[in-house]
Amino acid sequence: MACKLWNIPETDAEKTGILAAEYQISTLAAAILVNRGYFAPFLAGRYLIDTPLQDPMEWRGMEDAVARIRRAIECGEQITVYGDYDCDGVTSTVLLADCILSLGGKVSAYLPNRLSEGYGMNKAALRRLAEKGTTLIITVDNGISAVKEAELLRELSVDLIVTDHHQPANSLPQAIAVIDPHCRESGAEYTDFAGVGVALNLAAALLGDMEAALERYAALAALGTIADVMPMTSANRTIVKRGLTSLADTDHVGLRALMEIAGISEGEPVTEDQVAFRLAPRINAAGRMADPRLALRLLTSFTPEKAKDAAARLQECNDQRKAAEQEILTQLDEQIKENPALLQRRVLVFTGSDWHHGVIGIVSAKLVERYGKPCFLFAEDNGVLTGSGRSLGEFSLFHMLTAVADHLIRYGGHKLAAGASLKKESLPQFMEAVEAYAASLPFLPRPVLECDAKIEPEELTVEAVSSLEVLRPFGAENRKPVFCLENVTIRQITPLSDGKHTKLLCAGKKGDFTVVMFGTQTDTFPYRVGAKVDLAVTAELHTFRDTVSVSLYAEGIRPAGFSQKKYLRGLKRYEAARYHTLTPQEGAGILPRRKQLNLVYAVLKKTSLPADADLLYLMLSDRMGYDTICLSLDILYEAGILSGPAAVGTVRLLPDPPKMPLHETATYQMLAAEAGGEVSF
Repeated sequence: MACKLWNIPETDAEKTGILAAEYQISTLAAAILVNRGYFAPFLAGRYLIDTPLQDPMEWRGMEDAVARIRRAIECGEQITVYGDYDCDGVTSTVLLADCILSLGGKVSAYLPNRLSEGYGMNKAALRRLAEKGTTLIITVDNGISAVKEAELLRELSVDLIVTDHHQPANSLPQAIAVIDPHCRESGAEYTDFAGVGVALNLAAALLGDMEAALERYAALAALGTIADVMPMTSANRTIVKRGLTSLADTDHVGLRALMEIAGISEGEPVTEDQVAFRLAPRINAAGRMADPRLALRLLTSFTPEKAKDAAARLQECNDQRKAAEQEILTQLDEQIKENPALLQRRVLVFTGSDWHHGVIGIVSAKLVERYGKPCFLFAEDNGVLTGSGRSLGEFSLFHMLTAVADHLIRYGGHKLAAGASLKKESLPQFMEAVEAYAASLPFLPRPVLECDAKIEPEELTVEAVSSLEVLRPFGAENRKPVFCLENVTIRQITPLSDGKHTKLLCAGKKGDFTVVMFGTQTDTFPYRVGAKVDLAVTAELHTFRDTVSVSLYAEGIRPAGFSQKKYLRGLKRYEAARYHTLTPQEGAGILPRRKQLNLVYAVLKKTSLPADADLLYLMLSDRMGYDTICLSLDILYEAGILSGPAAVGTVRLLPDPPKMPLHETATYQMLAAEAGGEVSF
């Protein structure tokens, strides 16, 4: 289940007032800062005042890198910038190659093909580059783990400079310089740059002027930073602010063509959401579905005609990407329908023989959002499974893969996103090792919805929402503000886009307001008109015919009066039952009896609507715990009465169910055994 725990802070009015007066910001903006930990003026100042970027020459390895690159430029050597196929890698490559070219260097770019070469440097490509005369390779957004590839380059008499932002392993590649803010004693004051952020620092060092580098490359750097979901803090905020301003009036023909096909008008302010959901996906689509050189061609075009043609090709790739994602999701729904036990694992692992390698990471992220667990998807090809995973909370995929590395061919990545490959026959051992690793941790990740403040709907005025612009740009670790609207009544439910999305008309204390729920299908929406709910919403300003208004978008919904503490206790017991860690006494305590099963069935039948465990919990919490409700749903599903178990979320009664005895289902038998087998039905 992916029910999120809501974290709603209590606002300190005194600290909020001090902050608002100190920086002349609205009380609402100040309250958000206080609730996020910027409770003292000096802390808020670090947030509100743009962070000047460090002198890149203070980074370890930068002096050696600059000296070697300048020597290569002076001697007319062939330099190759070796990048990656995603948006961060493409923008990094374009940025650094353009900088070297502007200094008179002889430079080419190399982007590996995701499908045929995979991530990072590969030996066949390195040999080809050496044969064509390359004497210096500079990596961007990769290379930190290329120990063997570095050895090959030494044999080929090709020098190597590594710039990367991924976590280093115990051994670093032998190179002229290794520039990675995560390396020990890197000299970098800020470590959370994207690959393009590291490339920007190298460009600034080559130009001898950080301001000149920002003036020329902030747009590219912002694009790669947002696309790679880097923390929107400190130096990254400075880069992205500059970059969004540059994008709005850029004369870069490639970026202009990309923005035009994405529906962003010239001169229109560009937001981080537009970059994340319109621009970056189109650049990423080239590497995912075809060849990353299509994106390279766009960003290195010199004429509008060529740029528009390249942008059109990226649009086609993006359409193909969406279709491929949907196909995988459809197949996963079938897998889960046939074997819902797959959802009971601590880490979800799925495989498919015809899945497109380029989109499995995106689908993994959607499954994490849907089910609230770390997830890995593997695509099979010639006996090798190549996978991409996503995580949440403090559960580190990189640490997990390191712990099970004996079963892998290769792996790499971050805490929340990683990739790996393994032999098909190793999959059972891999899954067993992953489950054992997750079981050994003192916690399981919980999806959490971080709210910034409780507020009444009428307080979200145009003026109030406008005052939050001071907090932009939003992104990872600087999320868009989320407000909790408690105890509101649903007055009307309206389908949007043929029921793919849902619009709610709600009543607050002082009037009605509208909330849009993107991605919530109306026919599976588990509430009815008249229901009292809590809403977690974001607020955006929209202008139509010179009239500015506030639009609210739901981030979460739950029944009003929902007891989160009791819910969490019940959820933990339910998981313990599923992972067979209950004592006999605990098992007997949560085992559904006939009366409870009949009650759950009766409520589902009476509502005649789809429902989930959370909604049932509100209706039945005075008569049974959340754990018993979930187990009741599992038993009813196994008996052929429900469309799915508790783990799938929203379920409905099936017509003409079979008459399988409930106490003969696998879940009931398991619980009875854990309870000692002496439990009356």
